[in-house]
Amino acid sequence: MVSQTAFNKEQVYQSLVSSDNLSVSLSKHFFEYLVETPEPVALASTLVEYYQSLKEPMQQEFENLVLDAIYSLDVIFELDLTILAEVVSRLFECGIPVNLMKERLEPGLLETAGIISSATMFSRRIVRINTQKVYRQTKFNLLREESEGFAKLAVCLFEGADVDDTMGKVLELIGYFDLDISRVVDVIFDVWMENGRWEFYVGLLKRLSVGDVMVSNVLGFKLEYFEKNKAETPSGLLMVVGYCIKHGLVPIDMIYGHISPDDEEMEKEMEKFVENVKECSKNTGVVSLNATAETNDNVSRESESLFATKNQKASIIEVLFKVDCSELGLKMVAHFPNLVGYFPRLANTISKWVESKLDLLCGFRLTEVKDLNNKYKTIKEFEENIEDLLDYLDVYLSPGLIAKICRIGKMSIEEDATRIKFWIKLTRRYLLPSFSLCECNPGLANDLWGLLKCFTYKQRFGLYGKWKNEIYEESELLGLARSETSYFMKRAMKRLSKDNVKQFGRVIGKICHNNPLIAFGILIDQVQAYDNLVQPSVDALKYLTEFGYDCLSFILIESLSNPEKDRLKSDGTFINSWLTNLALFTGTFYKKYPVSLEPILQYVFNQLKDGNVFDLIVLKELIEKMSGIEQLEDLSEHQIACSAASSLLKSLSINSQSVLRNNKRPADRLYSCLKEMDIGWPLFILLCQLKDLCLFVQSDLNHLKLLGNLVDECQNVIQQFKEFIFDHEKPKMKFNEIIFDFKLNPEFSLYLSDRSEIIKELDVLPEEMWNGITREFYSLFWRLELKDLEFPKEAYEIELNKQTELLKETDLDKKKTREKIQETIDKLKMDYAIQENKVKETLDLLKTIKNDLFKDFEYLFNYCLFPRIIQSQTDAIYCSKLIFLLHELNTDNFSTLSVLNKIISEISNLIFLLTEKEANCFGKFYNEIFTKLNDWFNKSELYVKECVGVEEDVKQGFNKLWNQEKKIEISNVMNFNEFRNVYFKWNIKLFNSFEICLKSKEFMQIKNVLIILTKISENFPRIKKVGENLDKLISKLRDEENREDLKLLATRYSSILKLNKEKWINEISLRNNQNENEREKDKEKLEKDS
Repeated sequence: MVSQTAFNKEQVYQSLVSSDNLSVSLSKHFFEYLVETPEPVALASTLVEYYQSLKEPMQQEFENLVLDAIYSLDVIFELDLTILAEVVSRLFECGIPVNLMKERLEPGLLETAGIISSATMFSRRIVRINTQKVYRQTKFNLLREESEGFAKLAVCLFEGADVDDTMGKVLELIGYFDLDISRVVDVIFDVWMENGRWEFYVGLLKRLSVGDVMVSNVLGFKLEYFEKNKAETPSGLLMVVGYCIKHGLVPIDMIYGHISPDDEEMEKEMEKFVENVKECSKNTGVVSLNATAETNDNVSRESESLFATKNQKASIIEVLFKVDCSELGLKMVAHFPNLVGYFPRLANTISKWVESKLDLLCGFRLTEVKDLNNKYKTIKEFEENIEDLLDYLDVYLSPGLIAKICRIGKMSIEEDATRIKFWIKLTRRYLLPSFSLCECNPGLANDLWGLLKCFTYKQRFGLYGKWKNEIYEESELLGLARSETSYFMKRAMKRLSKDNVKQFGRVIGKICHNNPLIAFGILIDQVQAYDNLVQPSVDALKYLTEFGYDCLSFILIESLSNPEKDRLKSDGTFINSWLTNLALFTGTFYKKYPVSLEPILQYVFNQLKDGNVFDLIVLKELIEKMSGIEQLEDLSEHQIACSAASSLLKSLSINSQSVLRNNKRPADRLYSCLKEMDIGWPLFILLCQLKDLCLFVQSDLNHLKLLGNLVDECQNVIQQFKEFIFDHEKPKMKFNEIIFDFKLNPEFSLYLSDRSEIIKELDVLPEEMWNGITREFYSLFWRLELKDLEFPKEAYEIELNKQTELLKETDLDKKKTREKIQETIDKLKMDYAIQENKVKETLDLLKTIKNDLFKDFEYLFNYCLFPRIIQSQTDAIYCSKLIFLLHELNTDNFSTLSVLNKIISEISNLIFLLTEKEANCFGKFYNEIFTKLNDWFNKSELYVKECVGVEEDVKQGFNKLWNQEKKIEISNVMNFNEFRNVYFKWNIKLFNSFEICLKSKEFMQIKNVLIILTKISENFPRIKKVGENLDKLISKLRDEENREDLKLLATRYSSILKLNKEKWINEISLRNNQNENEREKDKEKLEKDS
């Protein structure tokens, strides 16, 4: 009789844990508690607890041992199945694999434990599977032993044209050769991949009714094969997948799992792509001067390698758009936002799909009626829907799509200007960013410019500002494009010189096409730093498009208006070199290329209106370069003579014929723009106002040298602009309105007035003026110019001879050049006659009215001479010539002696007030005065002829007893000796004035007097004593002065003084000569009395 033992859970558990042979221990406990004393529930509970305490490798060993033990009890002891089933059921619940139980345990036990439903059915299935695997022969006739059936099938599929006919043949082949249907489908796909007749094969597959599962499995196997072998998936296979999805042969969700990579891996690729772009952008910005052409290629290859070329998922999306399954394609694109940037082919495909919708608007003819579907038929429809589609592309529009949208935009704005806001938004959001990512494409740039030029320049520049400062921050690829452009542009600029402009001009043009703002920023930075790059940089821009030139205009204005840059050098006395270089570049650029001048002119106008006088240099360079009008500091005698003539002769004396020809078109462009903007005369008025205000508007400037330079610069630009605009148009404003409305000084107001009406409007001037000079003289003085007073016959002859010689030297085959020269000769001859007649008319007029010009000369200097002398050297010469012309004409009430005395006396009060340019003008005026005085001083006959006259025609200019009511007697006119005494006193008076200035400590006073002394060095000093004293003063100043520019001027003038010592006259010899002449006169008088 079997003994019964009570179950001790703790004891059983410990025995299992401590057992060296788990198999023996299990068998012992199973026999003890299942056979001898059945305790299945308690034993199973203990086994489960022990199983769960084991680690994974031990669990697998326990599973095998416990199932083997149960099998032994079932087979050997034929134990009650209910007892074993209880243990098996508990073990199944704790996690022992069901497949392992089915493998080790008998079906009856499994059925009792509830693991399987029927032991009988389970046994039959085992038999069937074993029979199929072991006894049934595998069919290998398909593609190995017997390939005839599939060969005939391939031929049938290739040659088939009708779906029904081909379907019948396919079914015959399947039945005759017993072809496997899945392999038939596979062959169909293979043939389709090479043939491409999708309508035929789609119809065939639908007739076969193979089901989406088989299609999915076959296509999935093919896709996985290429991904597994890391080979590029054939485009034919991708197209087959696309058509199958489109025509419902396989749902996207069934095949999606076969397409690599999976979504999680795809997201990781996208993130890695973004990081790589950022890193590449960061590394690309570093420029090495030692970099070679290979380095450039490496930079390009590195950026190109960032993009995916093999990606099944992206390729499938691309195919969906190609097969016009766009709705599903758009959903998948939306699921991967960065995919269009990562996979450029996809962006191009989507762009072509969008392009197809624009065919009607672009005027393309459609071949089929069905092509009308999904096409935009009106601009309104386009505007309502296009943004939704472009959102999927983001900033990755293809060049073709950009071009079409630009053309539609141009047409849209021309039809209705109110649409411009929409197009500005579209340009900023899609067109400009996408354009930055395109390859170099001048044609595309022209299309974009076609749209942009429909905007005002303010709207365009607003877009450019956002493009430069915002758009490049919106995408990592745009940041990379910026870095690459910057890298290549810096390399090009480092190597650009005047000798390789043609070579690097093409390089720069290519770099600038698609990211012009970045490239031009680099170029302008280099130009500001190096003045020798100005001309090469301008010449290198010849390969740009109109769009590029417009972008450069924006960058120029942005650089000029940069508030962070100091416009003065650190010493505070000179304009900074960056502004000088940039102004020079501006003038040269706008002269060479037909760019709109409106933005730069408006910028200058606004700056001057705000009192920013430093921007005068920009206007100066524009006028100088485009019109050829220069304000030269030192004119030669020939140039001065030519100034007294037409603008043609004056220009020829400064520039060559070719330069004048090259300046004609730029000058006309500048004038046309000023007239179109209607700011020509307002700009001139602004310049005139600015000259008076520039001393006050720049309150932070306290250096007299700089203030003086600003006033001079303003005057130079006024003269330039006056000469330029007067060549094209004469002012017709009213003198009174100018004085009151614009608060201009009379001298500037007279420039702008209708001169035929000036006399009627002079009442606004101080009434006291008319007690000395008459209204007729005042009007005449400001109306006349140097060319009205003297005829430069010799200058005309010199220039005519030069042009005639040039014509002889020009080859006969250069017909156009010869015609231009001959045209210039004809114009000079015409000018010759006109100018000669004009001078004659002026002289006749003065002779006619000479007795009505003066009541007195009291206000002549203050209201006429001084304001005009300081304007230019030509005006200074005009004033001197007019004084001596009035003297020569023996003008009533005009005392030459008094006028000259006042001129010489006033200089001491004026020197400190003058700027450097005005000092030069004063020096020129005094030199002209003393040139004439020296002629009279040296030649008594000339003095008597021109200043004394004869009894019948007494000259009143040097009358000693001035009385308007009495007739002038010749005895009252200053004789030659008296004049020499006065001349001596004038020398002394001038010296005293100069001495005061030279001994002062004021910078401007010393500088101005040195400038004037240098200008009149040919004619002053003439008295030895004056010269010696002046030499001492200059030598002392030279030795003691610490300011370098004053020291340099003093040294220069000291050298001039030493060279002119031989011309000095001894005061004693002058006195002796005068006494001898007086004794001769007394002797003659005595003889006459006797």
